[in-house]
Amino acid sequence: MRRRSALMLMLVGSRLLAATPKPAEIPEGSTSLLGKTGPTWRFSSAGGGNAKMAVFDVAGMPFNQAIRLTHTLRPKQSWSIQAVTELNGNISKGDVCLMVFWVRSPESADESGDGVAAPFVQKNSAPHTKILRARITAGREWRQITLPFRSKLNLKMGASNGGFHLGFHPQTLEIGGFQLLNYGENTPLSALPRMKITYKGREPAAAWRQEARDRIEKHRKGNLAVTVLNADGTPAVEADVKVEMTRHAFGFGTALTARWLASDTPNGDAYREIVKSHYNKMVFENDLKWGPWKVSQDNKHRTFRKEWLDEALRWLQSNNIPARGHWLSWGSVTSGGQKQYVGKAAEHRHDLFAHIREKVGHVGTRVCEWDVINHPVGWGVTYEELHGSLDFHVDIFKLCREAIPKGIGLWINEGQILPGGGRRGDYERILRYLIEHGQTPDGIGFMGHFGTGSLTPIPEIYHVYDRYAKLVPNLQITEFDVNVGGDEQLQADYLRDFMTITFSHPHVNGIVMWGFWAGKHWKPEAALYRKDWSIKPAGKAWDDLVLNQWWTRETVRTDPAGHCTVRGFLGEYKITAKEGKREATTSVALSADGESCTVTLPAGK
Repeated sequence: MRRRSALMLMLVGSRLLAATPKPAEIPEGSTSLLGKTGPTWRFSSAGGGNAKMAVFDVAGMPFNQAIRLTHTLRPKQSWSIQAVTELNGNISKGDVCLMVFWVRSPESADESGDGVAAPFVQKNSAPHTKILRARITAGREWRQITLPFRSKLNLKMGASNGGFHLGFHPQTLEIGGFQLLNYGENTPLSALPRMKITYKGREPAAAWRQEARDRIEKHRKGNLAVTVLNADGTPAVEADVKVEMTRHAFGFGTALTARWLASDTPNGDAYREIVKSHYNKMVFENDLKWGPWKVSQDNKHRTFRKEWLDEALRWLQSNNIPARGHWLSWGSVTSGGQKQYVGKAAEHRHDLFAHIREKVGHVGTRVCEWDVINHPVGWGVTYEELHGSLDFHVDIFKLCREAIPKGIGLWINEGQILPGGGRRGDYERILRYLIEHGQTPDGIGFMGHFGTGSLTPIPEIYHVYDRYAKLVPNLQITEFDVNVGGDEQLQADYLRDFMTITFSHPHVNGIVMWGFWAGKHWKPEAALYRKDWSIKPAGKAWDDLVLNQWWTRETVRTDPAGHCTVRGFLGEYKITAKEGKREATTSVALSADGESCTVTLPAGK
């Protein structure tokens, strides 16, 4: 393929639309571009790389055979692995066409658990101009994809092909029921099927919503009793008491970079202001990882510098924002900057343990917790495979308990537990091994990178928390984002519902976003703010929950005994009592056990 190929694409709604297993209604009146034999799949001359293709039988679907496409290494370019089929028909400029297929992904190394492919239709000779180019994701269940488009070219019989770019994360994709249909120039695009991605539990009247509200009322709020006295100790009757929340007890956080936090620019100013006003916890996205840590030491790297990290930690401490340490070890040797250690267990152990001692010694108490092992399940060559058993995981925790100051939490963290679910069993197995060998983590982290193919049903999320809370009743969402291909309302709805079910679970203590601004985000479409700092619907959903629905602001009056009570969300409060011109203020922290305080008004009238 040629990267300079023009984008000739008209997708209705500009996003990809997947369906449930119920097939779409395909209008009649088309001509198949695949001929009578259907697709004949092959890997293109651009290379199959390490990819494999196999045909297998399928039951219970609208098709009886599918192809399985598997690759285990990620190439530099997505088009380095292509599955293509030649087209057997004419396409004229202006023709309305439809690509239809079913897809699922049994395995994927992507954090969401989704498989990824880029469907295309193109001229089959240089410069390989595209008339359709798209990107789709697939979960573990079959989904039907419908891609209507209008051709911008004349392509004669034998001059075009279609297929998929596959060179994304290591994955297995299964594709069946593939059709390419030409409806000619007189069929409107609007007549072709356009299916909407959604998720279970999105319904406004879904039963889980009231259940979650009830749990939030029970577990996330407490009674705050205020007594207001006059200067002589007598009750202040009918005094106005303003109860203003100033900080959540629950952690609502985000990933940051030290470079942006230290940036002396208008964007840097906006970055810091949103952090201060919207988040009470943070994690460094990359600065404390092994590779960035090494290159930051001489303060010359473009992206990572030790002086930026130290300045960011100072700023966070001065603004009372606790930081998570991410990470001390990464359980996949074939990633995380550790490929050189494949087959070298002793060298890996020596260097990793030295790195951990160095890093925790420098950071000290400036973080509140560490991800001791990130991706303990992992992929490729794992720590378990390299070192021969899970005893290496136990030894990492033992080292950290010795080297890290007491009071700093030692966590474990993994992805594809909430989205996808492919690592749930192994994560539990590793956790049980640590517990049985005397190294119970202080908390269990879930990454939470959701995509279009992995929008886990909302009630299922709660059941997953229950499963792991039985092992360690201290859970946290450590890397949350929702990337659904530009459907901003879907992103906002899932964020709102995921946060609500999560906040309602009594053993979850925090939700940390994996970034908030599209100007510095690993997946810009998953950000809460656009690059120009305008807020997206998902950002408004965050604000409405964290700073409105789950935020207490209330004014009440004292009774004849000078008492009043407010039931508020757990956290820190400013209490202001006023009677006439007399006023007094105090601060208090509200816990689940409740709290009481006394405010004494000054003398006078």
